[in-house]
Amino acid sequence: MFLQNRNADLLMRMGMLSLLIGFLWHWFVRPGAFLSDKWTDGIFGLFIGFAITLLLCSISRRKSGPAPDAP
Repeated sequence: MFLQNRNADLLMRMGMLSLLIGFLWHWFVRPGAFLSDKWTDGIFGLFIGFAITLLLCSISRRKSGPAPDAP
């Protein structure tokens, strides 16, 4: 079914976006008066965790292939 591969493409894009946001967060947001060091590292880890999960789900959906046709 083509929706399954299309859904895998969406998961891949969301995972890459989450990875990009995580790295940009870690690069530009520095601990200071508003956020402590623990919060900035925690949010970075959250985005990276989302990215890993979404990318692995995308890979597993691509490997499963299309559903077999019913007789």
